[in-house]
Amino acid sequence: MIEYVLRYDGRRVSGMREGDEIASGSCKLEAGTVGSLTFALPATHPMAKPDYFAIEDASKEVTLHVYADRNGLESTEIELFRGWIKKTTTDTDLTMTVECEGQLAYLQRTLVRPYACKAMTDLPEGTTLITVDPFEWLIQQHNQHATSDMQFTMGYNPHVGKVRASTDYKNTLEELQDAFCTGLDRYLNVRSGPNGQRYIDLLDGGAGEGTQTVVLGENVVDLEVSAESSEVVTAIIAKGTTDDTPIEANRERATRREFGLEEVDQVTVPMDNSLLIIDGDRAINQTLVNLYGLREEKRDYEASTGTELLKMVAADLNPSNALEKTVNSIVVNAIDLHVLNPSIQPLALLDWTHVFIRAYGLPNEGSALGIETGGRLIVDQWLPLSQMDIDICDPGNSTYRFGDLPQTLTRQSALRMGMLR
Repeated sequence: MIEYVLRYDGRRVSGMREGDEIASGSCKLEAGTVGSLTFALPATHPMAKPDYFAIEDASKEVTLHVYADRNGLESTEIELFRGWIKKTTTDTDLTMTVECEGQLAYLQRTLVRPYACKAMTDLPEGTTLITVDPFEWLIQQHNQHATSDMQFTMGYNPHVGKVRASTDYKNTLEELQDAFCTGLDRYLNVRSGPNGQRYIDLLDGGAGEGTQTVVLGENVVDLEVSAESSEVVTAIIAKGTTDDTPIEANRERATRREFGLEEVDQVTVPMDNSLLIIDGDRAINQTLVNLYGLREEKRDYEASTGTELLKMVAADLNPSNALEKTVNSIVVNAIDLHVLNPSIQPLALLDWTHVFIRAYGLPNEGSALGIETGGRLIVDQWLPLSQMDIDICDPGNSTYRFGDLPQTLTRQSALRMGMLR
């Protein structure tokens, strides 16, 4: 049995007793955002009263947990959302709609005073010169100015010693995201500890590796795979670098030498029914060019010879590698297998999840996703779970977004994805 348990100020909003259920409810969680939860109460619900709910009061939080019971033998309760109420409205039939935002929003209520990690010129008077990790200092400053129910405890943070300065009086969340997340493939994550403390983590390239696999025919109800062919690299300007041997007589140091495909004789290389053509300083996969047009990219390789460089370039322009990069995002209508079996780890935001989608009876040629006859793969990748849209009343209608890939990932995440594959 699976149930989403909605609470306000510790009291159950849904499932209190028969007839007191919510009319509808949804929770949207997305990496790097505050997150939201909305639910509607019919007029007969005992909480559907004027002034029952406190607005932006962190001492009276709304929480959403998923509760699973397997044949009465074991049960689990996992927190999905925690935050405060942002707004309530009541329509003509007296249905009350309650809108909530996640606890990261608490960091938007305090401002960052001017600070710097080292002495600089033209700093305004009163600027604090800090000697501790700026991430930790920002959390400490927030806690100093926030009420006790809006405070955070430092969790996981491997990025000690980042040099930073700010004099703009941004709110704390904006400063944390600008300094530590934007363009760096890092995410703020808030979780509740066993002692009730509110921990904040700075995660690098997502969270851990999830144990649940998303598979068509098992837990996938429907899916949408979006692709952008303009991201397919069809030609590479390749540069190799190697150490030159020092001349012993003159005791010169070895130097780094850069060379390109110009050192390779102009040849064509058969490759998965495609042709790799060496044209001056670039290698071109003509089959991919015919399908997606010309798109050049310069790449550097640790190669000592022209032949070795050519092998590396050929691997990168292999159609099976190039075509899989057309997958930007996967939207899956799925049932979390944790719903059916509590012993299975639930899907969790930012976890790297194995997405395995195989298609049958589809045409062999012309697919941007590499779909082939005979049940060949559409997708077989480890992707971060970047968004969850949870239907509180009907878990089967929940959707999960994996990706987006590859253009929104930094090179670090791309390498992580490759290693997991």
